[in-house]
Amino acid sequence: LLAVVFDTFNDIEKRKFKSLLLHKRTAIQHAYRLLISQRRPAGISYRQFEGLMRFYKPRMSARERYLTFKALNQNNTPLLSLKDFYDIYEVAALKWKAKKNREHWFDELPRTALLIFKGINILVKSKAFQYFMYLVVAVNGVWILVETFMLKVYGVELFLKVAGLGPVEYLSSGWNLFDFSVTVFAFLGLLALALNMEPFYFI
Repeated sequence: LLAVVFDTFNDIEKRKFKSLLLHKRTAIQHAYRLLISQRRPAGISYRQFEGLMRFYKPRMSARERYLTFKALNQNNTPLLSLKDFYDIYEVAALKWKAKKNREHWFDELPRTALLIFKGINILVKSKAFQYFMYLVVAVNGVWILVETFMLKVYGVELFLKVAGLGPVEYLSSGWNLFDFSVTVFAFLGLLALALNMEPFYFI
C-alpha cells in the first residue's frame, strides 16, 4: 500500500515538474520571439536583453545585467541564441560579487592597520633593509670571533696566574676569584653552545 502511495505521489510530482518545465520553456520561447527584431532575427542583442531585465528584475544593477548576459552567452557572440536564452531563469537567480585580487594578506584590514602593514611590507622588501641585515649578520659573526678570541686570552691569563702565584694565593684575592668565576662560566657557556644545550647561555 505504501509503495502504491509513493509511486502515485512520485508520478504526480513528475507531472508537475514536467508541466512547470514545459511552461517555463514555452514562456522563454515566447519572450525570445518578442525580443528578436526583423533586422536581427538570429538572436537577442544586449540592448534588448537589458530592457527585458529592467522589467523582469528592476533591482538588478547595470553590472549584474551585463554579467548575466555574458554568463548566458556561451558562444561569446553579440547576440543571444534561443539555446543560450533557455537558461535565463537559472542565471538570473545568481548573485554576483566582485572578487578582489588580494596582493597581500593584510589587504582586508582596516585603513590604519593596512597602512602600517603596507609600510612594513615596503620596508622589508627594500634593498636598504636587506643590506642592513647582511651588515648585522656580518658584525655578529665578527663579534663572536672576537669574544672567542678574548675568552682564549682570559683562559691563558688564568692559567699563567694560577701557575705563577699558586692556587691558594691566586684565589685569596677577591678580584682574582671574580675573574676566575667569570672565565669558568664563559667556558661553560661556550661548551653549552657547542653542544646545543638550550638551558645554558653564553656569558
